[in-house]
Amino acid sequence: PALKRFRLPPQQRDVLTATRAARAINPRLRVMASPWSAPAWMKSGDSLIKGTLREEHYDAFARYMTEYVEALSARGIPLFALTLQNEPSFEPEDYPGMRLSTQQRIALIGTHLGPMLRAAKHDVRILDWDHNWDKPEEPTAVLSDPTASRYVDGVAWHCYGGNVSAQSQVRERFPDKSVYLTECSGGDWEPVRSGGMTMLARQLIVGGTRHWANGVLLWNLALDETAGPHAGGCGNCRGVVTIDS
Repeated sequence: PALKRFRLPPQQRDVLTATRAARAINPRLRVMASPWSAPAWMKSGDSLIKGTLREEHYDAFARYMTEYVEALSARGIPLFALTLQNEPSFEPEDYPGMRLSTQQRIALIGTHLGPMLRAAKHDVRILDWDHNWDKPEEPTAVLSDPTASRYVDGVAWHCYGGNVSAQSQVRERFPDKSVYLTECSGGDWEPVRSGGMTMLARQLIVGGTRHWANGVLLWNLALDETAGPHAGGCGNCRGVVTIDS
């Protein structure tokens, strides 16, 4: 819990190296961080796969994310935005994930992470939800909490359920909060010949911004010709770009 063994070597070898290279090409590139799980020892089940955050580790997890923000900044990667959890209403079967209810997110943001980042004077935005359009009541509940809402810049959305109009539905209630579409993937379920990038552009980039999105992130950015590397989860997702190895 004291985080005395906090280290970044695995990310230093690939994620951070690639991100610095990208920012060298485009220094205006904004970077968002989204954990797919808290460390296993903080969770029910003591595993990166499934489970939820134990209440006694809320503070440790907030400090963990604060240290991550500081560590990236020290390595030349200032974070623009941070979410508490990728897809907090889903527990994947074979890759890291963690369920976080609205009440958990309210407590984490309002009592722990929000005050912690503000005290450290970090200029990083907290985005709530980071999940599908089909549950607008989730970010609505967090933004309706007066304490948590003070620290939340906006809402992050994914495209795998519901309709893009959910973005407008929530923004109409909270017009001072930003909107981002932070994940959508193409895949073999929608072949390139019957839509592909044209469909993604129409539905996500045009549709997303018509419903207030300040930015749209497509996932996965680049895969090889066998749709790898693959580490569990979606077996038929496409990269926006295919790299010939």
